[in-house]
Amino acid sequence: MNRTVPYIAARGYIPFAFPGLPEIGCVFGTASGGSIRLSASGDVEAAARRTTLLAAVGLAHWVELCQVHKDGFIVDARPTPTDVPSALEADGSCTRERGLGLLVKTADCQPLFFAAADGSAVAALHVGWRGNAADYPAVGLSRFCEAYGLDPAEVLAVRGPSLGPGASEFVNFRKEWPAAFAPWFDAEKRAVDLWRLTREQIMRVGMRAGNIFSLDLCTRSLPGFFFSHRRGDEGRQGSLIWIRPAGEIAPALQGKA
Repeated sequence: MNRTVPYIAARGYIPFAFPGLPEIGCVFGTASGGSIRLSASGDVEAAARRTTLLAAVGLAHWVELCQVHKDGFIVDARPTPTDVPSALEADGSCTRERGLGLLVKTADCQPLFFAAADGSAVAALHVGWRGNAADYPAVGLSRFCEAYGLDPAEVLAVRGPSLGPGASEFVNFRKEWPAAFAPWFDAEKRAVDLWRLTREQIMRVGMRAGNIFSLDLCTRSLPGFFFSHRRGDEGRQGSLIWIRPAGEIAPALQGKA
């Protein structure tokens, strides 16, 4: 593993920079920052961690969704409170508002972010395996582009830490997945390559291969760095994408790995 990863993970998040888009901010949460999952209203410790995460990346507001593993997508969502569970049932959202973070909570699912090539808009998707089975990466990209008149070929994407190909076991694949997904299933390992599947789903609706980036870090295989539902963790890491306010410069990492 790159020696930079443990250093950055200790900060509570891993920053990502889209090439040529300094106006777009993006971070992927880690377990070292603590779980941002609210067990209920009044969860003071989780609420404090949420405030800390926002402050660490220089934001005052975010959009949080009640993620339900369906195909809901919210355009121009308004900010939501950080100290109470969200009532917005959807697994994706988009915005053109500067300084408004789009939050995705995960513990094996894929945080998938989109950015318009001109920096004018961003989108965030929560993609669990059920989302893959429902073609949600493609659906979310299409809705993002339709909302703002974008060409999928002029959109960039990044997929964050999530369940890797070696850990995505489905012992009941034939019962849980439609037959059309057999090409992504390794019968010997009983695993589905969700990373490759997501990539191919968004390419199918027009995204260019060279515009797709990824942090190939498996949440199941890296205890201590990430929460993992498959390891029985109840915690959730929070990842964010946003458009920086006009004139703001992306902060550089300080220190040594």
